[in-house]
Amino acid sequence: MIFKPESKTARLFAALKSGEQLSEGQIRVRFGIKNPRATVSNIRQEGFAVYANQHKDTKGRVTTTVS
Repeated sequence: MIFKPESKTARLFAALKSGEQLSEGQIRVRFGIKNPRATVSNIRQEGFAVYANQHKDTKGRVTTTVS
């Protein structure tokens, strides 16, 4: 693995690799990452595909999750 084994980035990468879809807020709370966009960008720069998926909930709010 390219990331340090116990780093926050490595834990996020493992979660995404296992198929989890996480919102920006979930990434902040669960992994303690203060800037999720930058962390996801770093994962992408290492050559891994990370997708941002947008959808509307029943109240019409648009949310974005990464997978």
